[in-house]
Amino acid sequence: MKSTKYFDLQRFASWQAVVCLGTLLVLASACRDDERLLGLEAQPDGELVPIETIDTFTVRAFTVKPGELRTDEVTNFVGQTYSDVFGVSRSSINLNFQLQEGQAVYPGDFIYNIDSVVLHMRPDTGYGSFPLAVPLNVYRLRNPIERDDSYFNNSVAFIDPSPVAKTVVDLADNFRRDSTLLDVGDTSFYQSFRHRIYLDNDIGENLIYGFGREYQNDDDFATYFPGLQVTVDSSSSSANLGMLSYALATGESGIWVYANIGDTARRTFFFPATGNSTRFNTFQHNYAGTPAEVALNDPTNDDSLLYVQGLAGLRTEIQIPSLNGFVETTDAVMSKATLNFKVADEQPSNYDPAVRLFLVAIDTVSEGAAEGTEGDDLFTFDYIYSTERYGGIYNASNNEYEFDVTRQIQAIMEQSQDNNMDINQGFRLIREIYGITNSSNVAEHTVLKGGSNIVLKLHMTNLNP
Repeated sequence: MKSTKYFDLQRFASWQAVVCLGTLLVLASACRDDERLLGLEAQPDGELVPIETIDTFTVRAFTVKPGELRTDEVTNFVGQTYSDVFGVSRSSINLNFQLQEGQAVYPGDFIYNIDSVVLHMRPDTGYGSFPLAVPLNVYRLRNPIERDDSYFNNSVAFIDPSPVAKTVVDLADNFRRDSTLLDVGDTSFYQSFRHRIYLDNDIGENLIYGFGREYQNDDDFATYFPGLQVTVDSSSSSANLGMLSYALATGESGIWVYANIGDTARRTFFFPATGNSTRFNTFQHNYAGTPAEVALNDPTNDDSLLYVQGLAGLRTEIQIPSLNGFVETTDAVMSKATLNFKVADEQPSNYDPAVRLFLVAIDTVSEGAAEGTEGDDLFTFDYIYSTERYGGIYNASNNEYEFDVTRQIQAIMEQSQDNNMDINQGFRLIREIYGITNSSNVAEHTVLKGGSNIVLKLHMTNLNP
């Protein structure tokens, strides 16, 4: 089965440092050629320098499985989706909580009894086809989530064996944007719509017992109460449950403990999930019996259909072997170069194509690396030069994604001709890059046409026609 390694932003950061230096080394020519990379829109009418267009390159592309993707401090998905093309994808969220600022700390010997414990979670968006309800289980985490650590899609979260809540979330009004007017004493305020999950009272007992005894600050609290995992009930008979995104950094979500203090006093304790809380997603994918699985097991590395998926799912590798011979024998200046991908008719009916995709270059594997080692994903020179010109946004009018690869192709040519260096290791088409707004953790699924439907088009001036 084909596989490839994933990435995190640090690898891109190191690449950016290399590129800054490479502006003098790899693209020093980029300085002398920047004027030459004019783009077609800058060519004046009647220009005497002829612009030649070539779009006959052989492109091979194939679907590959992912490795790791950082999932901490980004979008928070809970749910499960299904399509007959991609199979089943499941997401769970693990999170911890904070002490409410200004909340009174009672002495260790105060008397109380728990009335109820409720986990509030504010739904934000959703993905997939939703039934009327989603069965959820909530578990207590055994180990603290460390704020300074990095967490990935396959990070292991150790949980208690028995859930502290089993519930069914009603999705009939899941995406309401209205609020509830609450009157507390002389104060009235609006509370945003939230899903309310009743937890075992033992959670409340544990939380309140620790007040003044085991914790008095957030660090102590995170150790004393590691947090919760919210996940889909694995015993559900339905494969397609929908994927919910929750707002867990706004302070609106959290655990409410309702307790009676002493004989008469009623007291509410709130432990919010805020921007200072730590949270991460874990994902599982099952492609058994689907076209995606067939593509993964295709040994030809030249697939007619390509699959790109969020939630640290499938992605596509692109190789353009004929480009090597071209750059070795052609002395040319790129005016514009584009790489285009068409969305396939096989796109699942219950999934829209991804809003955007990313085309990244594959790094050269260092000498002495272990057999089977694959190059890291790198930003292309075009992305670094201009994220707006770079492209990758879905164009619904022509049902495709277009990427500007002008500077990347120019760099491949110059490194081959000037330094006898082959940096044409291919590209990867992916959905997620950690740390980029609206692209760190998404649930989209996209099917693309492969083979001859992928077009590399060069607009250039041949210096030695």
